[in-house]
Amino acid sequence: MMTVDEPFYLGAYWGPRREPVGACAQRLADCVARLGACSELLRTWYEKADRKADARHRPVVPAAEVLRKLMVAGVNRRDANGSVIEELGFSVGLWNGDHKTSVGLSISCGGWTSVPEVMNAFNLDLPTPAEELGGQIYELDTALAIMRVVVGAWEPDWATLTSYRLADAVDAGPRKPIVGWITFLADRREVPSRLPVAARESMAGQGTLLVAAERAGEVGSSRLREIARALNEAGALISTP
Repeated sequence: MMTVDEPFYLGAYWGPRREPVGACAQRLADCVARLGACSELLRTWYEKADRKADARHRPVVPAAEVLRKLMVAGVNRRDANGSVIEELGFSVGLWNGDHKTSVGLSISCGGWTSVPEVMNAFNLDLPTPAEELGGQIYELDTALAIMRVVVGAWEPDWATLTSYRLADAVDAGPRKPIVGWITFLADRREVPSRLPVAARESMAGQGTLLVAAERAGEVGSSRLREIARALNEAGALISTP
């Protein structure tokens, strides 16, 4: 049986969606609260710092008002005069505070720029199963629960749970869905009824979850490219507007 010897990440992405900072903060508060029910690794969060030892002194209460202040502090500003670049929205980064089984969280929300390289996004950088408690994240039921929480909170156009190596192997192209171990595609995308996947799940009113294999360690680049080809032929992997 193949094993996972590299860290995976969960990335959810969507196009221009202008939202006030309060709405973004509420989404993040709801997301963090529900993630904590999926795994103990996702229950506590700290502000990021240059040194993890310093971050441990900056715990974050996952309340909307607290997160709102962090998001306001994380806006992008112009070098020339320090003015806010409003179309880039709001961003914040958090860390779970676990030195042995580290998880990083980052979010960019509320942006409405048309720059092709810039998207609204939610990301979780996960540990490897070999790290203490890391294996629970790679149990299919847990991984699916985490994906459902993220999709429900952020309503993305697409999302993926994969490794950076596997993502590079699929070579999706700018703003196009990356097929991973678990892939979410929003309802606007036509997902064919027959695909070389281990499982699929309909999320009513949201989209479709596709599971490439029962275990993360069974996922290879050839399997993902096969799934991607089938989806591409059906027109399901067009670029996010």
